[in-house]
Amino acid sequence: MKEGDTSLEEMIKNCGYGLLITQFHYTNCLKPKEVEMTGMTRNGTFLVKDGKIVHAVKNLRFTQSAIEAFKNIEAVGDKAEVFGGYFGKTACPALLVKDFNFSSGTEF
Repeated sequence: MKEGDTSLEEMIKNCGYGLLITQFHYTNCLKPKEVEMTGMTRNGTFLVKDGKIVHAVKNLRFTQSAIEAFKNIEAVGDKAEVFGGYFGKTACPALLVKDFNFSSGTEF
């Protein structure tokens, strides 16, 4: 995904109340036609309140249509981070997404 024009700091400040997710893990497709995905947060999940990081929270499970998530993008980060994976490398900037569906908590 191509970079946008919003810094991560600006996204946090403009979020108001939400979550900062640093990484998704164990992501799988549940319904290919709807591009419905499930997975968990990992390596840093934080509560954001009044535009400031308040504290870490336990990891969460999500169940979310990728199409709906892309429709709800409010800002795209100005720096893309490169991640390694099973099928090669991927570059993705930070995203500010409204109404992302976290379906449950985890034990860790």
